[in-house]
Amino acid sequence: AEYMGVHAKLSAAQNEVHHIITHALKLPAVSEHVTREGFSIDVALPEQRIAVQVDGPTHFVSHVSMSPDRYRIEMSSRYDGSSRMMQGLLRACGWHVVCVSHGDLAHTDSAQRVEVIKAKLERWV
Repeated sequence: AEYMGVHAKLSAAQNEVHHIITHALKLPAVSEHVTREGFSIDVALPEQRIAVQVDGPTHFVSHVSMSPDRYRIEMSSRYDGSSRMMQGLLRACGWHVVCVSHGDLAHTDSAQRVEVIKAKLERWV
């Protein structure tokens, strides 16, 4: 996919979500859709104005705790500021935002992932 002249490499999770939406759920979806406002959507259903954002660990707030002999990173389920801002901007532009996090897909088989994506989309399709 290309965004503003730059070729973007899609993540495995993004590819899988796109595949589930287009093949298992049989919905017309586009990867790396660019809105008329210039925002890039991971997977879009443009006709319904549904933006599916596939969010890995870097989209979430993390906490680092340090001790003299080691440090530990704890991931939160709370979105970071830039991700929350993007979600808000897309909503302000009339898009329904559906977030699929790395946690939604972890430790699940393919049938469970289809059900997760289906449940997240059912409000708008």
